[in-house]
Amino acid sequence: MQADVEVGALVTSAWRLRWQAPELTLVLAERAVALATARRDEADRLRAELLVVSAHNRLERGLRIAERALAALRSAQAAGEQETAWRLRVELAQCAKSAGVPLTGFAAVRPVLDAAGVPAALRAEALARASECLARLGRSRELTEAISEADRLLSLDQELEHDSRLLSRALLQASAAGHQRRWGDFATAAAAARDGLALLDDLRDPASDSGYTRGRLSLELVCALMDLDEPGKAAEVAAPLLDQPVRAPAVSYTHSGWSWPPGCTCRSARSTRPPTCCATPRTAPGATSSTRC
Repeated sequence: MQADVEVGALVTSAWRLRWQAPELTLVLAERAVALATARRDEADRLRAELLVVSAHNRLERGLRIAERALAALRSAQAAGEQETAWRLRVELAQCAKSAGVPLTGFAAVRPVLDAAGVPAALRAEALARASECLARLGRSRELTEAISEADRLLSLDQELEHDSRLLSRALLQASAAGHQRRWGDFATAAAAARDGLALLDDLRDPASDSGYTRGRLSLELVCALMDLDEPGKAAEVAAPLLDQPVRAPAVSYTHSGWSWPPGCTCRSARSTRPPTCCATPRTAPGATSSTRC
């Protein structure tokens, strides 16, 4: 009985921390997996496995967890854990995108879009993941509509916590910004990124975001501004973010996401902040950006 309580508490705590501290979610979920495996509780083990995979994706480690995600999906289907299987499919799509095989990711998430009875927030996440996997094939009205529908579903889902809803909607805006920038519509991309950052300003607890969401939106905005030939504005957006201590969930979109162009003479060895003339983002995952000095 005590083991049951401990596993349940670990899974609950890991779920609550998934936005704020995915690195802690990973630790708690791995412990829950070990306990549930020891007492042969397949349902709890699969829920904990889902959190492990999700935390790896939030930490930009999707590639290394892909095989484990696939094994968990097969186990969930065999055990009849339908909702867990749906959620694992969404996470597996993210893993596939990280591995550079977005069409495989779309194949993984498509059954979630076709299924009946999928919770609204989960369907919204599946739509967002599908659009990200298909965006490289070219611009289409369907991809834009998928993002809009996902945002509508999240807005209407009253079961979601206030801050979780805002964070999910903000990530949709980051996806939209990435799509528009890839398609060459830099002004629309910048507007989408600003809309996402505005959503974060309405968080009841600003610490709910580990830095991942704000970092991703800020990088999209800076890349769009650079492509609009506005390096000064790009530097203004980047500077506050780069002045903050970095955490693991945000590192891909903050400190490791910036560089000075080769041969630049204005780089300061003591500064981690790009000067105005060299506020040059590295290419965001799955997108293109200009390099200027």
